[in-house]
Amino acid sequence: NPIAPTTITTLKNQSASTHLAISADSKTAVVAGTSRGTDIVDISNSEYPKILSSIPDTSVDAAISGNIAYIVAGGDVKVVDISQPANPVLVTTLVTPNIASGIAISGSTAVVSDTLSGNVRIVSLSNPTLPVIVGSVSLGGLSGKVAITEVGGKKYGLIANASLGQLQIVDISTPSNPQAKGSISTVSAMDVTAVGSIAYVAANGVSMVIVDISDPSNPRQLSSFGNSGQAIAVSNNMAFIAKGPGGLGLADVSNISNPQNIVDIATLGQANDVVVANNKLYVADGTAELLILDIYHDGIDVLKTADKYNVKSGDEVTYTLTLKNPSPNTLTNLNLSDVIPTGATYVFGSASGNGVYDSLAKKIIWTYSSISPNQTITETFKVRVN
Repeated sequence: NPIAPTTITTLKNQSASTHLAISADSKTAVVAGTSRGTDIVDISNSEYPKILSSIPDTSVDAAISGNIAYIVAGGDVKVVDISQPANPVLVTTLVTPNIASGIAISGSTAVVSDTLSGNVRIVSLSNPTLPVIVGSVSLGGLSGKVAITEVGGKKYGLIANASLGQLQIVDISTPSNPQAKGSISTVSAMDVTAVGSIAYVAANGVSMVIVDISDPSNPRQLSSFGNSGQAIAVSNNMAFIAKGPGGLGLADVSNISNPQNIVDIATLGQANDVVVANNKLYVADGTAELLILDIYHDGIDVLKTADKYNVKSGDEVTYTLTLKNPSPNTLTNLNLSDVIPTGATYVFGSASGNGVYDSLAKKIIWTYSSISPNQTITETFKVRVN
């Protein structure tokens, strides 16, 4: 349940960490900024993650595409084959003109930011093991973490520029000729992610700024929220915000103009980065290195209420059952049943929907062919107090 995430496990007492990337199959984590450099962690069994190998470096960010990890370290980008996670192989190093600080990948294109000059490099990954810088654009300031999204059939790079306090937008649909589009003030922007034309920025001073980038040349702030954010991930209308020493913040962003705080969670150390994958939340932690939480489950949440609780013989009581599918998956072929309480008699015909009363078992049964993600269904029935 994203409102009450459950800690599965941690790599407690391993090391601090600053950033992380998760493989598409959710079996491998690349954890950057540890005391060993970059750790390659087996997360195939989320209850028992295991460090398989380490790469000595000074890494500050990472991304994974297929079996290749792209690790931003020492101002450049290391290209590492992790097909055998216990024995990673450094294939090559992409030397960037200044000091690389962030990386994001979409398909065969990567965006690499530069913390020294504010330049953004567009990198072709047509040959994944031989990346080539094909374009560059100067934005000024100190470019930080980056993301890639698609708006109107075009790809755009989104850059969190902390020194200028801006979200910057670059058209990368022609990688060899990137074009700076718009920018918007976001206080001290630390990280950015996007869902289509909506960008979510984590910023110091404001946990989250939500920006409409449907017109990339004229981005428009929709709302701001909270007081401090270092990294952000968004999934299934929920925002997960790494708030440094403030731990984790969870917010409902189903209404992007009015996000609502759900819960704040203390972490073992400083929450530095956050990734959502395979219904789980992965946190780069300042003490535990890697914290794994279960945020979704393939099951139905059911809340049962009554319209009255102080009753006497002959009173009718209406029960309401509220069902919600909290997972991002459509659930199929479901039955809901509820037993008539002792001391009461079912009022025939009172069950809502397709509810059928089983007089032998003294229960009502509802059936559903499917329930979509986040779908809520309400059922009611009545009993008479004996």
